[in-house]
Amino acid sequence: LTPEGKKVLKVLSDAHAANPKIATLVKSSFQRAPAEMKPVFEAVLAKNPEKEAKGFSAFALANMAYELTDDEGKSAEEKKKATADAEKYFEIVAKDYADVTHGKRTLGQMPKAYLFDVRNLQVGKSALEVSCEHLEGKTEKLSEYAGKVVVPDIWATWCGPCRAMLPHGPEMNKRLEPK
Repeated sequence: LTPEGKKVLKVLSDAHAANPKIATLVKSSFQRAPAEMKPVFEAVLAKNPEKEAKGFSAFALANMAYELTDDEGKSAEEKKKATADAEKYFEIVAKDYADVTHGKRTLGQMPKAYLFDVRNLQVGKSALEVSCEHLEGKTEKLSEYAGKVVVPDIWATWCGPCRAMLPHGPEMNKRLEPK
């Protein structure tokens, strides 16, 4: 970011965050905003009287944190903090700004998948319980393999791409066995 760009963002967060008209800017940039916009969104969320501006700012902050949860350049501790921040802001959106519209949807609908992900699918979370029936009829649960590396191989006979992958399963198992 150029020095001029930094000045613009500082002016936006210091002098314009409470202006209801900033909602247009926030709404147009909330999904893929650069990290440098974070202070602007934080200021709008804290100072702006308009529900729409606050809701889109909260979603932007949630989305920024969410993108850091899977960033290979971040430490485990940074990812853990990002996960907590993402969950916090997505909860705020779902609770306080659920009725704010965005096209044909509402902001309240948008964080559901993200919240499921940060609560259940992030590295370090316990795997969801899954059970399966083997071709021989025996049923097993994933929890029976707690503490072990498991590579689920899920397929169906009616699924063309699944059938195409079947020959590669033993090869993959052999390659991953030492791990």
